[in-house]
Amino acid sequence: RAPFRVEADEFVLAAGSIHTPLILRASNLGGPAVGDFLSLQPQLPVAAIFPDDVVMYRGIPQAAYVGDGETTDAEYGLGGFRVESISAGPGMAATIATLKAQDVHRFMTRLNQVAAALCLVPDQPVGRVRADANGRPSIDYAFTPDVQSRLVAAVKTAARAGLNKLVTFDM
Repeated sequence: RAPFRVEADEFVLAAGSIHTPLILRASNLGGPAVGDFLSLQPQLPVAAIFPDDVVMYRGIPQAAYVGDGETTDAEYGLGGFRVESISAGPGMAATIATLKAQDVHRFMTRLNQVAAALCLVPDQPVGRVRADANGRPSIDYAFTPDVQSRLVAAVKTAARAGLNKLVTFDM
């Protein structure tokens, strides 16, 4: 965290939507609204186990999507939701599986039968990021009821996309 100085006619600061405002504020750049109007585009993964092999980590990731839920509005831009196919190799799938430790092995033995989708919901800038007393990000962000309902609709759409082949996997 050594201080340093950058002098240039133009520069680009690309530290993401969380850290860029912190750097700008610490550098006394951008004014008092820096860190306001945070938008995160909530995303929710959905996975299902099918009776036949799918092998989601083979082929082109994110090769398909369902855009029927997308909307556009002259004032707010992109809205609604989108469902995209996603994949994860065995290593990543084992680390991100939201299962109890004793159930991860059972899940991994059927990994080739798993297909997954990502539900994406554009949001409006409703959040805020500031630095806490230790300089770490402090994020004030909550889903609006509209975003919550669109996430639910996206999850239902993802589930319907595979219902004809879906099998349950009781844990």
